[in-house]
Amino acid sequence: MSLDIVAIGHVINETIIYPQQKTRQVLGSPPAYSMAVAAGVGAQVGILTRIGTDYPRELLEPLQTLGVDLQGIVCRGEVSTNNQLIYSDNGTKEIQYLTKAPLIDIADTPTSYRKAKLFYVCPMDFDVTTNTVKEFSELGGMMATDLGGFGGAHSPPGQSPQMQRDPETVRALIASMDIVKASDEDCQRLTGDATVDLAGFAEQWLDWGAKISVVTLGGAGALVITRKQTHHIPPLPGNPIDPTGGGDSFMGGFLVRYLQTEDAWQAGIYGAATALLVIEGSGGVSVDRMPSAPLVEQRLQQAGLSG
Repeated sequence: MSLDIVAIGHVINETIIYPQQKTRQVLGSPPAYSMAVAAGVGAQVGILTRIGTDYPRELLEPLQTLGVDLQGIVCRGEVSTNNQLIYSDNGTKEIQYLTKAPLIDIADTPTSYRKAKLFYVCPMDFDVTTNTVKEFSELGGMMATDLGGFGGAHSPPGQSPQMQRDPETVRALIASMDIVKASDEDCQRLTGDATVDLAGFAEQWLDWGAKISVVTLGGAGALVITRKQTHHIPPLPGNPIDPTGGGDSFMGGFLVRYLQTEDAWQAGIYGAATALLVIEGSGGVSVDRMPSAPLVEQRLQQAGLSG
């Protein structure tokens, strides 16, 4: 049986530093959060990544428990991607990379992954080259990406914004995608404009070749834009306590539901529910933070969005 989704990007050993709180070492990254969520709601998923011998293997246990296929976790060399996620008093965050694993290559892909229904390219910081992305697009599955690791908020700030420094890299990436996601913070970092027109920027992605644009807006919900319609996905009522991984968790739910329905609105509200269930907990990627399909449906019913 082919997998539903394969996420491509570095899994990380992340130290989260909060103001006036004890630091913690956790499993993080867009591939880890999104595929843990997707597995939690019943999808068959895998992760293609590289780690080194320095990676704490116990951090991977939640993925194994949730049923994420780990054949694509390639251990080669001594160095993994290790970082610090530092939150300030006003809620903004900064990522500092201590070490980085080697780039991911299509040659690392297990045979069983190559017939996946969808490839989700979601690096931390340019973990995959655009040439490699093109090779994945030629395997025949749907393609999705998160711009956070292509000059967005996951990438260290450059001397100039990505869309000024090397816009063709972003455009070429988007041209090969069915679904493109970025956070509001990613859009600001990519353009260098704190007041960027988020919907206008996302509509450009459609002009460049994408079929669906997704912009997550933190506590304000999300925008899901197709060539026919713009949907504002409302924030669902709940009790969020830790925003870390919220956007990645949204995409885990979004991609699963889109594969099931091919309906952007249904995928958006499903993603909102999966994200809420994750951010109502804390502590990186852990089994007890991950939603189940019945819990997601319950939240949608409570919000009057089910059916």
